[in-house]
Amino acid sequence: GGMAGSGQGGTALKLRSLWFNAEHRLERF
Repeated sequence: GGMAGSGQGGTALKLRSLWFNAEHRLERF
């Protein structure tokens, strides 16, 4: 994942969590 840009709070957190989940899924597969 990457650092969230300034100006977005809730959206950045959601994107970050989704990105981490995707990374974990890719690692599993």
